[in-house]
Amino acid sequence: PGPRFAGSDVQRQHVEATRRAAAKEQPAAVGMDVAIQSDHLGLNALKERKAREEEERRAKREAARAKRHDEVSKRDIEEEAAIAECEQQAKEDSEHDSSIKYEAALIVRLAMKFGSQGIWMKIAEARA
Repeated sequence: PGPRFAGSDVQRQHVEATRRAAAKEQPAAVGMDVAIQSDHLGLNALKERKAREEEERRAKREAARAKRHDEVSKRDIEEEAAIAECEQQAKEDSEHDSSIKYEAALIVRLAMKFGSQGIWMKIAEARA
């Protein structure tokens, strides 16, 4: 049967019992292949689900980005209209009072409209 074993009878019985158990488990190895394949099916399903979730997250990010871009565009349009309004008012102020220069009136109007935050950017935009 197998290689010759040199040891006690108890050890020999143990080795033979281990061999018989291993021989009985041979058909179970086929079951193991099925289980491994089933695991791969579960792994594939998990990978597909993760890919689907990632695609959904990407779509949400793109939708949020598009929404932010639309809001930024609206804000830019509103700011341009506000700057044009300030320019018109500054022009009227300088025409009605000869002691007021257009540039000074524009700075005051922009500061009143936009506050102290970012006023220099608005002045630069108005001059451009």
